[in-house]
Amino acid sequence: MKKMFRNIVPHIIPEFKLLLFKILPAGMVLSIFFITSEAQYLIRDELKLILYGVLLGVAGIYLMRIIAYFILRIMTQIPYIIPDIFHDESKNQ
Repeated sequence: MKKMFRNIVPHIIPEFKLLLFKILPAGMVLSIFFITSEAQYLIRDELKLILYGVLLGVAGIYLMRIIAYFILRIMTQIPYIIPDIFHDESKNQ
């Protein structure tokens, strides 16, 4: 358990900084689109509307990051995903 925490702790601070300085402002910008949608007719309280918009924006960004991480892991495990250009040119000559 200690070893697992030792491996996780160095990643917490950069992830927290990323949340505060990049993802949360992006979530706030995305909440503007949530406000201009039909959700404003369903949720009458403006504070709840903004809160839901920010939380959905942050959750969407984290979901995209998780999916991108798994796609990167899958792509890097496939050997020769990018063929060597010079090797292919030498075959054509």
